[in-house]
Parts: sequence; structure tokens; C-alpha cells
Amino acid sequence: MSPEDSQSSLPDSDEEDERFLLTGRTEMIFALNDLIHRGELVTVSFNQGADLILTTLLSVDRDDGTVVFDWGGSEESNRKLLNSGRNIFVAKPDGIKVQFVTGEVEETSFGNRKAFVTDLPQRIVRLQRRESFRVLAPLGSPLTCRIVADEQSAPLLFPVHDLGIGGAGLNLPHPQPVFEPGRRLAGVRIELPDAGEIACSAQVRHATPLDTRGSGPVIRVGLRFDGLSHEMQARIQRYIVAIERARRSMTPD
Repeated sequence: MSPEDSQSSLPDSDEEDERFLLTGRTEMIFALNDLIHRGELVTVSFNQGADLILTTLLSVDRDDGTVVFDWGGSEESNRKLLNSGRNIFVAKPDGIKVQFVTGEVEETSFGNRKAFVTDLPQRIVRLQRRESFRVLAPLGSPLTCRIVADEQSAPLLFPVHDLGIGGAGLNLPHPQPVFEPGRRLAGVRIELPDAGEIACSAQVRHATPLDTRGSGPVIRVGLRFDGLSHEMQARIQRYIVAIERARRSMTPD
């Protein structure tokens, strides 16, 4: 499909902190699959920003090195996209900007409907402030969040999807009344391997239904930490650095 030089560089400012840059195939596929599981809307802009479509990513093929995404709502825009050599994809899961550039796209099918296919990008940029930077909890070493909603409530345990200094994302197998957006939770505890425990109160920011066609969680809950001490912030930062370093060491270029 597209030659390498069609994947033009993202702005230099996006490269200032390598924490925000994904270049290995494994970590990029992981990030793209996360957008798929969330059902995130993705804006694809092209023709030097003059045209765009709204879409969702549908599948990632590691062997072929391709990404399939949904057909747009405007046939005129779809036709223009098929003639474009540089396309910028932007999504904002939990307000975090995820951006990548691809070359040419082609028409394909997904199930019984039209779709587009393009090559995997050479890199993905995740733009986040320090307090909102999140790392995905590794599947091989999962994290568990222990929550006490108030003094009268028994502890509840949930798997952690992502973690940062600003908060955490949890995976729920079914809706829980305790996670009403805006509610304050009295106690949140997460044990971080080789970094220690973090403990604080938190506020529920959102409880978002996920695509349930698979067998995974059906609700993603976003928590914002309150009253996190500097020491516990440092523990989270050490954990993030360790996870990112481990992922990069295991990821082929």
C-alpha cells in the first residue's frame, strides 16, 4: 500500500518525551485494540485538513500489518479518502489525545459492510499531561483495586485497566451502583509490585459501557484520585517507568 515516506512526521513537540511515543508493533497494536474495545470515535483528517470522516477502528491484523476502520457516512468524503496519501487519525479516550498518521487506504469489507484498510502506522503519539498520563496494567501482572465506598460498605475488588498519578480505570463485569458518576469513594487501595501500596479517596468520573461482542468487561469506570500524597505519587511514577521500560525491552522495533 503506502510507501514509508508517505507517513509524514508528527510535530516535533510530540516527540519531546518518549513516554508519549509508541513505536514497537506490539505496543502499537495494544493501543489500537484498546480503541477498538472502547468503541472510541476516531476522526480521520486528510487533504491537508480540508476533509475528514468520523469512524471507529474495527480490527488490527498483526500478520498483515494492517488496520481496518469503518466506512464513513459521506460517500463523497469516502471517495476523497481513497485518493489521499496522508491521513491523520485522532481519538481522545478519557480526554487523552491519541494520534497517528498512515498512508493510502483501500476499500475492503468487514462482516457484511464496507470498510477501509490501511497499513499500521510507524508510530503512535499519546499526548497527556503528567497528572493524566496512564499506563495499561500488564496482563501478566494484573493490578487489583480495593474500594470501600463509605464507612458502612464492605470492600469491593476490581481489576485495574490503567493507572496514572491522576487516577485509574477499572474493568467491571457488570454495572455496579457504587460507581455513580460524581460519587466520592472513601477508600481506594492498589498494591503496586515493587513500588508499594497507594491509598487515597477518589471520585467516580465516568462509568462507560464497552462493546460487549467479545467476552471482556462490559463497563469501564474512571476514577480521579483525591488527596494522593507526594510519596504515593512517586510510587505510581516508579511503577509507570518500570512498566514502560519492561514493555520497550520486550517490543521488537
